[in-house]
Amino acid sequence: LTFGLDTVHAISKITKKLLWVHLMTENPASWAIKLALPAGSIVSFHPESTSEISETIARIREKKWSPSLAIKPKTTVANISEYLHLVDQVLVMSVEPGFSGQRFLDSVT
Repeated sequence: LTFGLDTVHAISKITKKLLWVHLMTENPASWAIKLALPAGSIVSFHPESTSEISETIARIREKKWSPSLAIKPKTTVANISEYLHLVDQVLVMSVEPGFSGQRFLDSVT
């Protein structure tokens, strides 16, 4: 975890701004239910991290947050097309998830 639940909760207590949380975890629904964020905040997750994509989106919406799918550079939009009507945005990553300091992949644009 780059920032764990405690850090996210602490930040949400001291700001009135909406937060954007990018869950780079297995089983993102189980993490989403543990979050305490202001309504309207954005919660992104990777569709590859769960077999329950629609259910995860529903859990995020139940909390009054904005669901977002985060896709890896090599993931095509066709892979997530059946979910596009359920989310408010798609985050197209410009590096492969996993470690910092990577170079921007021009092919993403």
